[in-house]
Amino acid sequence: MPDEELARKIGRTPLAVRMRRIELHIPKFNAKWRKFTAEENALLGNFTDSETAARLKRARGVVARQRKKLGIPALNPQPPIRRWTAKEEKLLGTLPDEELARLLKRTCQVVQNHRRGLGIPRLPRIKPWSPEEEKLLGTAPDEETARKLGRNRWAVYERRLALGILKAGHKHRPWTAQEQQLLGTMPDSMVAKRVGRTRRAAFAQRHLFGISRFGGAVRRWTPKEEALLGKMPDKELGRHLQRTYKAISFRRQALRISPRRPLISKKTKPPSGEPGGFV
Repeated sequence: MPDEELARKIGRTPLAVRMRRIELHIPKFNAKWRKFTAEENALLGNFTDSETAARLKRARGVVARQRKKLGIPALNPQPPIRRWTAKEEKLLGTLPDEELARLLKRTCQVVQNHRRGLGIPRLPRIKPWSPEEEKLLGTAPDEETARKLGRNRWAVYERRLALGILKAGHKHRPWTAQEQQLLGTMPDSMVAKRVGRTRRAAFAQRHLFGISRFGGAVRRWTPKEEALLGKMPDKELGRHLQRTYKAISFRRQALRISPRRPLISKKTKPPSGEPGGFV
């Protein structure tokens, strides 16, 4: 009978009756409910609940409840286990998880979990800068430019800094050779005081020329190192030159060199028993 009618009979509230019914996994009263026949019960557990529901023209939840009521285990066919290959694991962190998931024909969640399990940092989705976008840098405050371009403020600031473009409204005063020689020889704040500039200006100029901060080993870029920029992925080049990924990326952007994506062979065959392959 309906919860309201039962509540009146036993002197309880309809809510109390409903909560107790749900706790006992008893479906609500339905005048149109039809009982399961012996033939229908015989199908339970031989197919998935969804398949059985389609055959019997019942809701999947109704089929699942009846199966549980009779103590019949569910049929859950497990997909074949597809183990990660060494080649696949090398690609983790070299492409955004969503892009790599499509490439490997895996779900994004599987790619993300495996990457995290191996302690590999994710690669943020990078939107290439067009010459038209770069022309807008420094023509308005970074926040306003970011809104126009559909980028975040930090991305606009970092790109402007990498190209040596001053912020909007700033009076340009070129750095002299003597001023540049001070960069990295003392903290940015002290350099700023000596040359009459802001600490941020000293920081930006130092990064523009790839000069390490004071206290670290000053390692300037050589022509041979710069010639390798864009010839291989930044992460791979960082390991080759023993520089950080950020240092490689920043220097490449400063020289307006496009990034190099990892090369993936179209002929790579998937492991035996696995569907699909690299595209």
